Amino acid sequence: MKPAFVLAAAAAVALVASALPGEITAPAQAAAPTVAPGKLRGSIAGVETLGPIAVEKATGPLVAELPPSVATLPDGKVFNPQFPFLNVPDRKDDVSVDVKIFDVSIGQASSVDNNYVWSGTLNNGWARITTTLTPGHGYAVFGFNPQAASWQALGSFAVAASSKRSGPSASSGGISSSVITGEVQWGWGSPSLPAPTDGVAVGLSWVARQQATPGLPAGWKLGVNNGSPWATLTEYGVKATRAASEPVGCDSVATSSAPSAVFMRGWDGTALTFERNESGIYQQVTGGVAVPGFSNTLSLCGGAERVWKFTDVDGMVTEFRNGRAVAVVAQDQPTARMKWNGDRLVEVVASSGRSIKLLYSGTGACPSSAWGNGFAPPPSGMLCQIRYPGGQVTDFGYVATGLAAPQIALIKDPGNQGTSLGWDSVGRLVSTRAALVNQAATVTPGAKGVLAQVEYDAKGRGYVLKDAPASVGGNFITNRITFPPITETTVTSSEPLQASVTSVGGGFDMGITYWIDGRTYESLKSKDKAQAVSASRIDPETGQVVGTVDPLGRVTTYKTDATGALISEKGPFIVNPSQPLRAGMEQQISYDTTPRNGKDVAIQGFKADVFQGPKFLGDIVERQYWKPRSFDAGLDIVTPAKSAPYSARLTAKWTPAKSDDDESAREGVGGWKFEIANKPGLRFTVMIGPVVCPLPGCTIPNLAGGPKQITIEMSEIPAAGGFVSIKASPANATPVLVPATQVEPGFQRATHVEFNDTYTGSVRAPAVDVGYDNPAVESPTTYSAPGGIKTTMAYEPSNPAADKWGRQISTVSPGGQVQETTYWPSSGQIAEPSLCGTAMAEMSGQKRTVTRIDGMKITTYYDISGRPIAQVLTGDSGRTQTSCMEYLEDGSLRSASVWSNSGALIERTTVEPAVDGDPLTLRTTVQHGPAAPVEPGVLVTTVTSVNLHGLPVRYVDESGTTTLTTYTVLDDQASVSMQPPNAMRPTITSTYDYRPVDGQLTRVVVNDRVAAEITYKYATGRVEDITYAAGTIAESLTYAPSGQPSGLVTSGSNYDFRQTIDYTVFGRIRSVATSQLSPSKFT
Repeated sequence: MKPAFVLAAAAAVALVASALPGEITAPAQAAAPTVAPGKLRGSIAGVETLGPIAVEKATGPLVAELPPSVATLPDGKVFNPQFPFLNVPDRKDDVSVDVKIFDVSIGQASSVDNNYVWSGTLNNGWARITTTLTPGHGYAVFGFNPQAASWQALGSFAVAASSKRSGPSASSGGISSSVITGEVQWGWGSPSLPAPTDGVAVGLSWVARQQATPGLPAGWKLGVNNGSPWATLTEYGVKATRAASEPVGCDSVATSSAPSAVFMRGWDGTALTFERNESGIYQQVTGGVAVPGFSNTLSLCGGAERVWKFTDVDGMVTEFRNGRAVAVVAQDQPTARMKWNGDRLVEVVASSGRSIKLLYSGTGACPSSAWGNGFAPPPSGMLCQIRYPGGQVTDFGYVATGLAAPQIALIKDPGNQGTSLGWDSVGRLVSTRAALVNQAATVTPGAKGVLAQVEYDAKGRGYVLKDAPASVGGNFITNRITFPPITETTVTSSEPLQASVTSVGGGFDMGITYWIDGRTYESLKSKDKAQAVSASRIDPETGQVVGTVDPLGRVTTYKTDATGALISEKGPFIVNPSQPLRAGMEQQISYDTTPRNGKDVAIQGFKADVFQGPKFLGDIVERQYWKPRSFDAGLDIVTPAKSAPYSARLTAKWTPAKSDDDESAREGVGGWKFEIANKPGLRFTVMIGPVVCPLPGCTIPNLAGGPKQITIEMSEIPAAGGFVSIKASPANATPVLVPATQVEPGFQRATHVEFNDTYTGSVRAPAVDVGYDNPAVESPTTYSAPGGIKTTMAYEPSNPAADKWGRQISTVSPGGQVQETTYWPSSGQIAEPSLCGTAMAEMSGQKRTVTRIDGMKITTYYDISGRPIAQVLTGDSGRTQTSCMEYLEDGSLRSASVWSNSGALIERTTVEPAVDGDPLTLRTTVQHGPAAPVEPGVLVTTVTSVNLHGLPVRYVDESGTTTLTTYTVLDDQASVSMQPPNAMRPTITSTYDYRPVDGQLTRVVVNDRVAAEITYKYATGRVEDITYAAGTIAESLTYAPSGQPSGLVTSGSNYDFRQTIDYTVFGRIRSVATSQLSPSKFT
């Protein structure tokens, strides 16, 4: 298959043709229908009859040895948990500093008691941690200050999860290997269930190093796509730091029963750690963002089941019970529920009420237990089947012979679509066989050997990856990795390291070299064998990408704010020393703003999560934007009145004036002072950053400079409403009201994007404005473009109990025309149109009827998998046209038909897979019915055969003309020949040549005559010259700083013309000129 770095060049000629005035026409190619790999099915044997891929005998380590890693403070990341280096740049001038490291993920205090993981000495800012740390955990580092005779925080770092890796990779047949560590990975995903909110799905991934999910063999991890990445929650320690009567989180749970640390782990191994600070508040200490106020929150909601609720920065709520994720709520809407049996996930329920069920051996009948043919019965307690609505299933077959423990050898999806996995005796994944190849092997035994393979070196690293050929015995690409020499010396150096991948086979000799940061494993630059370079520039302080160079040599620069949000982008453009610097397209992005008096101004106030009852019980029922009391009182909030008492959690980002921040930090001042007032009857807790500030106020000595989080947890708000006022000042002054301009809700909605798209007659500062009636909800209500062009959107109310999910129901165009959308209920069945048969359509909350601005109504019916099975078009006159679709078990199309208003057939297309028992051949029949506008009654049949990559190699059309196609090992066309039914040989044969170093097209030959030749600019891969008809016509191209084609010179024997395009800096065409360079001569 084609490496990723080749794909970008594939459309170069087409790009030139589309961008220039006039035509550059590529040579015509015979068209044949493309068949997606793995979509053929028919009367063929089950792929399980092939048996498992035989286990290969091997030696060597199961887990690749990771290179040494560095934890760079104040907030670094370690990729190898074994004996990492510790680097504290701020202490590089200190000859010796005593340090202690604490595992905050298991509740070790971020202090200086004796409960620590490791202690040692920094020498000029460096130390080697002589112990093995825990993947996913967070660690705090303290250093001893002899002058103050005390321990001081130096920073923290996290250890990457075992399934996480950074940097580039090479891949074959779905198997990928890191070019840095050589760790091999493979994954599988289930179909997604349709639902009124995002659907749900499950997946599996294998990495030898990762800890297996219960119910899966070694190295396998289960993943769930439900909107939330979090799977489990673990509590560590109980440490009372506040009076037991004071509430924390929700439901008034006393801190005396709350753990000192909480560790959350994601489905993919990602981890977060929360530590309960001295104020009793859970403060995120790993995996957070830079600015408080935009952080995640964690609340203990009590109960015998230990209910926790985690709310991320986007308002996604994950609920845990007894340490396991059981529910996900996004934007007040239930997205998914999870059911567990002990430590095994057994069901994922979508918002439609339909579910994916996981069956484990010993809890029900496992069909794969009876497969035989070398398959082993699924071990007790291991996953053996996944069940979907409608009776479809995925079965898992195991192999045991030659292995220390059974492994998954076949994943058989609906429709006899099975992927085989091959293992060696060490327990490493060594091969895969694709679903289409498995089907072919049931009738062609030789296809069993068509595998994608990986080979391991003596260190257990996957260093050779071989693509599966497209035919039995065919050529293929071999990818070979040369790993970077990461040693103890190199990781303590700032010099980048080099790794490379060569891709050789079938006449191609490609490759790419990477320059890698030895500490972060990030790719800094890459260069392929055609000398095309890609590069990234990373801010060393924030880790954010601030600039890139693409393979065409174009530079793009980025600027982000303190939260990491993009606020400026310039480019792409080509840096040319001979031309003035032009920044290309520019855009400036503003967040949480609103137009006011012709200007774009930031909104002020709080983000409010409102609960139906007191004490934060139940789910969030509303997300709102609460404005401050007045312009000069940004931290004063008047709560709205409701029919009954309720509760709310308010958060905001407060950015004090720098002069006040500096004064509060000045020695002897004592930090910040706050005064709090409220209306009686309102129960609440105020937190400034991670510190609780009790009534009537407090002084906080060590608040970090810059933006600060303000949180007000209102556990009980009277029905009549309430009032809270917060004043602030440096501790040596009297607190005053806070200007509203310093208080932002932090919704992070991109509301104003300004471009440099100016030209004669344009507006001075063109911009796009996105408006929200309620910025707390991710549903824009207006879209305004330059020139007064405004589009308005409306949404149904968000009330899941009434089957209302906040979906868009109408769009009003700038001209006042309306498009409306209705939706099916979230569950149930309805009869499909009678013209399509008697089947029942399934309702899962998808779009029902779209009424277009021209009055046309489109009503769609769906099956249980969410595929359209019928569609009725109704014109404004009431006349209809009905389309019907049927599917094979594997999800591919079986038939499609179109019917007129009177019920007469217009056209029907029927697909017959596995013609004559051959899984690689299908027959397509098109029938013109009596209502067909062209040739009614005609029946047209075509036959297509594909190779083992699913690409058409033989196509016979209705006239009997045969088109034969061959391919390169990169799956590009090598030749196409067309032979009429009575001809002795092909009448048209086209062949295609490609550059060996990157696979770009260089020549097209038609019937042994050169039709076109293409040359490329050195190091960029951009088309430079095209010659046609053996050089009788030539075209040369030049490019603007933006990379757009700016000139085309066309030369022939009798003429010579030039086309020139001038662009604005933004990239808009300003003028096109055509000139004649020499007189035309005609005879």
